[in-house]
Amino acid sequence: MKHAKENGTRVPSEPIVFSKFSNSLAGHMEDISTPVMSKQIDYEGKLEILFGKKAVNVLEGEALEYVYEYFIANYVLERDLQSISGQWLLGKTCDKFAPVGPYVVTLCEISNLNNLNIRTFVNDELRQGSNTSDTVFYFNSLISYISRCFSLEPGDIILTGTVEGVIVGMPEEHKVWLKDGDVVRVEIDNLGTHENKYRGPIPHC
Repeated sequence: MKHAKENGTRVPSEPIVFSKFSNSLAGHMEDISTPVMSKQIDYEGKLEILFGKKAVNVLEGEALEYVYEYFIANYVLERDLQSISGQWLLGKTCDKFAPVGPYVVTLCEISNLNNLNIRTFVNDELRQGSNTSDTVFYFNSLISYISRCFSLEPGDIILTGTVEGVIVGMPEEHKVWLKDGDVVRVEIDNLGTHENKYRGPIPHC
């Protein structure tokens, strides 16, 4: 909710759903090379859901039974490309823009999904510090909603919403987009720590 407020957008009445393709997956401690078109690289610490069973038209009360495990995403996006058209695909699904891991954790190891602290650091400076209790749509509600639109298959991942503190939500005079050499670290209670270093665009061969 606070992330919507910092962006100057209304809190949605329905979940906003978009795609990230498999090319965007990356791992813990893997360098992230930005696209040659990049100007405004931003971060978003997130809690992610990995499915273990096919979910179709599931009820909210049963939704978490379809989840295999949970983990961290050190989510990356390019704000210029995100807003270049009416949908967000270009800015969301660049190569390695969904770093995930390093651990997968079962629900029995998490005290309360809706009360986990999320912290994102850029070069050891705390940028995001909030809690999953601020989410607009709780995880069982989100799973149920999506499963009534299309099937969720084993191995599918839902990257959930982020908390406040992203670069795009800052006053213009404070916006310093991620650059070559920056290190972003995401920590979530019970889920561990995920870290990546950002690199400039890959040069043409």
